[in-house]
Amino acid sequence: MRGCFREGQRWSKETFISLFDGFDAMDILNTGNVRRKDFMWALKALGSNLDFLKASHKARLSEYFHKTAEDLSVDGFIRLAFPVATAEECLQLRRWADLRKAYLFVTRRDFKAQDHELQKLFDLLRKSEDVDSLNLEDLTLAEVLTQEELDRVEPFDGYPKPLTFAKFKKLFRHVLDLKYARRDDSPEWRKIARKKFQAVAAKLEFRQRATTPGAALPPVAPISARALRSCQAEPVLDFSRSEADRVVKIPT
Repeated sequence: MRGCFREGQRWSKETFISLFDGFDAMDILNTGNVRRKDFMWALKALGSNLDFLKASHKARLSEYFHKTAEDLSVDGFIRLAFPVATAEECLQLRRWADLRKAYLFVTRRDFKAQDHELQKLFDLLRKSEDVDSLNLEDLTLAEVLTQEELDRVEPFDGYPKPLTFAKFKKLFRHVLDLKYARRDDSPEWRKIARKKFQAVAAKLEFRQRATTPGAALPPVAPISARALRSCQAEPVLDFSRSEADRVVKIPT
């Protein structure tokens, strides 16, 4: 077991999370390990970050990486930051680390709710590496989903109910995608989306004038070979009038 989720007498969850956030910020490759080069990078890039400063000072990371070039794991960080913790307390702290990592994974990373990402999230949330299931309460303990969001997914018989990965993926892919997956909001994406919107608007205007007696049809602009190939490569957007009325103007 990775430890029970209950606050210890010597360290609060909030105190540990602040330290772990500093460790996670150094984990550039998102592997659960911090390399010496990661720490050297963090000294320059995160030098004024409070969480990093706390983690570096508490675990004496400068001293650690001065003595060795070995990567520092989550368990190793916990032992350095909490040297007097008992074995049971270390398990509890590791459980907090996994739950916090699950939250950071969906909020900090480029999360898109793909199969491999859902599998990693599932592995972080489950309490035991030997049991291929998790309880619904683990999602709320990690603050990945709220209780209200859980209740909206599906009524569960015998809640909380252990979920296999297949069931977890089926039930929560959509809600996690809606809540956390980042949509492309680059200037290039806006430019393409604006062109598509203008094309739809022109099409609707043409249809309206074509069905209005005596109305002059708008002039047809010439289309380039590149634009023609683009139209042939992509599905044609076809909105009804009522759907077009609900389209929100794309910001410039």
